[in-house]
Amino acid sequence: MYLPDGSLRYSPSDLIAYLEGDFAAWMERRQAEQEAGRAEPVYTLAPDEDDADQGLVARRGEEHEAAVLAVLRARVGDCEEVPGGDQSVERTLAAMRSGRRLIYQGHLTAGAWHGYPDFLLRTDSPSQLGAWAYWPVDSKLARSAKPYFLIQLSAYAEFLQHTQGLRPRQLGFVFGNRLEQTFETERYFSFYRYLKEAFDRFQQTFDPNAVPDPALESGYGSWANAARRILVERDDLRLVARITISQIKRLRDAGVRTCADLIASGAVPRINGDVLDRLRRQVRLQVASRGKRPPEFEVLPPEEGKRAGLAALPPASTGDVYFDLEGFPLAENGLEYLFGAVTVRDGAPEFRDWWAHDAAHEKAAFESVVDWLHGRWKADPAMHIYHYASYEVNALRRLMGRYATRESEVDDLLRGEVFVDLLSITRAAVAIGTSGYSLKDIEVLFPAARKAGVTDAGSSMVEYQRWMDSGEPGDWQHSQILNAIRDYNREDCESTWRLASWLRDLQSNAGVRYLSLKASTEEPQGGRPEDPLAEALLAQAETEPDAERKRVTQLVGWLLNYHRREEKPMWWRYFDRLGASEEELFNDADCLAELVRTDKEPVRIKKSLEVEYRFDPEQDTKIQEGDKVYMLTGAEPVRNTVAAFDVDHGLLTMSFGPKKAIPDRCSLIPDEWVSSESLRNAVFRFAERWQRGDIPSVQAIDDLLFKRPPRLEDGPREALLADGAQLPRDLVSLVRQLDHTTLCIQGPPGSGKTYNAAAVIVTLSAGGARIGVSSNSHKAIVNLLDAVAVEALKQRRKVPIAKVGNDQGEVKSKDVVGALRPGIVVGGTAWVFARPDLEQQFDYLFVDEAGQVPLANAIAMGLAARTIVLIGDQMQLAQPAQGSHPGQSGLSCLHYLLEGHATVPPDRGVLLPITWRLHPDICQFISDTAYDGRLKPEAHTSRRRVILSPGSTRLRRGTGIHFEELRHEGNTQSSEEEADRIAEVLGDLDRSEIEVDGKRSLFDREKDLLIVAPYNAQVRCLRHRLGGKLRIASVDKFQGQEASVVIVSMCASSLEEAARGSAFLLSPNRLNVAISRAKCLAIVVASATLIRTRPRRVAELELLNLFCRLRFYARDLDAAATHARP
Repeated sequence: MYLPDGSLRYSPSDLIAYLEGDFAAWMERRQAEQEAGRAEPVYTLAPDEDDADQGLVARRGEEHEAAVLAVLRARVGDCEEVPGGDQSVERTLAAMRSGRRLIYQGHLTAGAWHGYPDFLLRTDSPSQLGAWAYWPVDSKLARSAKPYFLIQLSAYAEFLQHTQGLRPRQLGFVFGNRLEQTFETERYFSFYRYLKEAFDRFQQTFDPNAVPDPALESGYGSWANAARRILVERDDLRLVARITISQIKRLRDAGVRTCADLIASGAVPRINGDVLDRLRRQVRLQVASRGKRPPEFEVLPPEEGKRAGLAALPPASTGDVYFDLEGFPLAENGLEYLFGAVTVRDGAPEFRDWWAHDAAHEKAAFESVVDWLHGRWKADPAMHIYHYASYEVNALRRLMGRYATRESEVDDLLRGEVFVDLLSITRAAVAIGTSGYSLKDIEVLFPAARKAGVTDAGSSMVEYQRWMDSGEPGDWQHSQILNAIRDYNREDCESTWRLASWLRDLQSNAGVRYLSLKASTEEPQGGRPEDPLAEALLAQAETEPDAERKRVTQLVGWLLNYHRREEKPMWWRYFDRLGASEEELFNDADCLAELVRTDKEPVRIKKSLEVEYRFDPEQDTKIQEGDKVYMLTGAEPVRNTVAAFDVDHGLLTMSFGPKKAIPDRCSLIPDEWVSSESLRNAVFRFAERWQRGDIPSVQAIDDLLFKRPPRLEDGPREALLADGAQLPRDLVSLVRQLDHTTLCIQGPPGSGKTYNAAAVIVTLSAGGARIGVSSNSHKAIVNLLDAVAVEALKQRRKVPIAKVGNDQGEVKSKDVVGALRPGIVVGGTAWVFARPDLEQQFDYLFVDEAGQVPLANAIAMGLAARTIVLIGDQMQLAQPAQGSHPGQSGLSCLHYLLEGHATVPPDRGVLLPITWRLHPDICQFISDTAYDGRLKPEAHTSRRRVILSPGSTRLRRGTGIHFEELRHEGNTQSSEEEADRIAEVLGDLDRSEIEVDGKRSLFDREKDLLIVAPYNAQVRCLRHRLGGKLRIASVDKFQGQEASVVIVSMCASSLEEAARGSAFLLSPNRLNVAISRAKCLAIVVASATLIRTRPRRVAELELLNLFCRLRFYARDLDAAATHARP
């Protein structure tokens, strides 16, 4: 880091180390200062020991790099090898200026930064060098890209930009399996830029005497031992097992800073009393256990009649299995590479294992494991499969869906309560004075000497990566690394067995009886008619010579069981919640925990009593008035409906009939079941017809499945609509030309999707066509039907409209056939159009919000029409899929049809290319990041803005995207700091005016503003802080709405703490919808450390990059506005 002259020089490896957090980065710099003799006093903390096998990996890497060099040299011929030394930078520049085709081991610099890309390849792109430029390629032993690879090459891309005046458009790798792969620089460069700026600020403000607080960081890089030493020396709260950073923050705010403080503490604001009791008990045991082996522990007897803790532990059986998986989540789609199991014979454990290093072997191993487990259960129905934590069960659920195999067998094991999670039992059964509740942490209570070199799940992943990089054979008997992983897995299985035995001793001593859970009777068991047909189609696909027909045949086979797969997670969640603790339900946003009856007298409504309950309003929940729920009272769950819900005051009313018991305390879990029988039957009818070749009656669906361009009566077109087409006139003409086929109409934000669809429907109705309108929700259906009514009035045409449903004035589903007549427009859900009596009864079926409609549902309702028109935008809110599905069978119909395209190709469908909502400064970002740059603003959108008052303190512009960054810590689902900052922003807006086409009006909070938050807890926080009748909700509630100003609160302090993770919080679809509600100004309020995280997957890096791109876009607008001011 330090040069001999005392100056600092950084490399991409320094940047990668910085990803671990401020503490690790500070320690790295402090060590460099100390080694350079620049720091006093000498710091005694040292980094963790290096891996002894790093030298082997380095040698393998050098061999691979030499092999790649040979291949590239043979391919391009001309190569310059740059020797090391003081002249390496000048030699590299000379080779670039002379246009050498390949440069090996070049040395690039840019200010205080430098790096050595393995290879620079010449490309025919003009630059400051001449008619050519260079792009970086690295050789990597790994078999796929990792985030830090892409950050490293993004740095090389910037160094090249500094040298040649042109940033390379792509980054390249040659992996250990000789796979050559390129990546678009733009998808990663903004995060690199953000990280480098943060790193530069950190180095510029480095204080050798101010160590960052390790208690508030999630990773320590190679300084884990140093961090723990600091935490131990100050008796920090971070030492307490199962404590969260947000809880630490709230405890500190209440003056509780050490373990001793916590033991002596009283009530703490914003921490649930039961949670605080658990933390106090935990820290008391940990403090009492210091210096002791084994540690102190306390048995926690279960509540009477409640199946939890020791009451959920089954008796031992001879067929019992102790099960453990080793997974590698960094592989594409993840990989379960080792399935391990221990059985016990004559008191001694016996181990067996199944290995998989790719998808094909993973499928085979999964099938073999499930067959073995299912066979043991059939032979011994009293046996159980014990595992520690939910990973194993979740993996089996995922694999059965991904490969569409052994689904019945896994279902049998799940319904039969064969799997037993010993972690959940342990946490509810015993409090242990250890620093964590991992198997390795607690096995000191039932010791057995571990000998494996691999020590935990994290290191097993590291070791598996090392095996991938090493080139060792895939057989554990011939690979030292895999053999060590196998030993670790075996010891984990044996430790699980010893834990179960130890818990049974506690159960016996405490006199606790095992309580079994009744099996589900909701989901049908036994054979289903779709199964033989699915098997026949999948078998037929195996022998199909045509690749495309093979693909579709397989897809139809998979779609037959789509709805059953989609329902499975609902049943899994239901039974998981039945066994969950109140604390777990409290943290589950779909539930509502710890309801306590108030003193208010019940109110009689007819024969029922309405009873009021209170709950902690800090609890984040999706439950609302009218929802169907199950009440958990310790006995059998009871169905009920929420009669009234006051989220701000934490009050809820339930209605009880004369025969229902009224509990004093309960928790609510959602009743999510909706029968899919009619949809399954419709898909079955289609598949039967499709298999026997009866295509004419399902031609539109067939075109959808084969992804064919829409068939037109006057023949194919290169572009279905020409550039500059007149809408809706030309769209009406196009739809009339459709010939029993499927058309996609993609409508980006503000492009008039609903208006154009309504205009087409009215014109078709006037011609006598019978038209169906469907979507995923009644709200979307009604919205389009209302637009049809408005357009019919505008065109002075009578359009008969019928909405199918159970509300007053609506047509009953069974009466639709009798209501059909020329020109009618019928709106209903997929369940309506899947009815057998409606097959081919409609000329057109318009499916709105098609990006949220499953492909299987589109097929089910598509049977009702000769022509299908899919309307929507897959770049906005996506289909809320629940299950794991093979191939493309789990996609929405729009995602499926567009094959990963951001915008529909001109020959495949219609893109509505003009937004009538977004100001150009907003449209530019939305168009470039979501719509391939094809979305353009209508001219009048530039004539609208927010006119800020001269006294504006937070806002600097009245158009585009504004970014508000602030520091906060420990927030997961709500942030008072962001609520306060939004109040300041509203202060500026309250003094502003809205200008549209030269006309001004005072800013009106209720009319001109939407506030979007990702979590309901933040919605409540904002309502409490801001008051009034403001429109504040999650983004799901605002799709289709708009306002002059939109404020988006991200609320989480960091992604590590964010509920539902980065895929939810930084979802490109959700960000697109949130920002594109704004007509003039979108304001994003976020923690300065929200994206200060180490991405674990390339997909997560791309999410972070998009958010960074948004941030830089807003900053560039600020700079442009400042420059434009006189």
